[in-house]
Amino acid sequence: MSRITPNTGPASFLNTGRDASTTGSSPLSHGNKHQATEEFVCGLIHSDGCRVVANDRGIRSIRYHFSNRSEDIIGLFTVALDRLGIHWTPSTKYIVSVYRKADTARLDEFVGPKDRAVPWTNVHYTA
Repeated sequence: MSRITPNTGPASFLNTGRDASTTGSSPLSHGNKHQATEEFVCGLIHSDGCRVVANDRGIRSIRYHFSNRSEDIIGLFTVALDRLGIHWTPSTKYIVSVYRKADTARLDEFVGPKDRAVPWTNVHYTA
């Protein structure tokens, strides 16, 4: 797979050319795509990402970083961010970062700190 650049991620992972909602080929195609996409991004950040509160010359700013060695997983993550309208930057070959204030605020709406409970829908836990 070729190197991923901002906002040009591998759409082929999530869509085979026809509408993904009719083919069922996308992991994000079931139910509400927007909600599923938020839950997908939340799960990836909670497993392989972090939310950082930085102090840039006295100014508090929030950043999100996601790291994975698989280009396929990075591709799925960046396509999901694109679907949500969240701008991202490849920090390294294996790290994707979100820095813009509006975009980190958007991620805070459904991700937030890891100590916050994750409100997953359609997930059934068994004892």
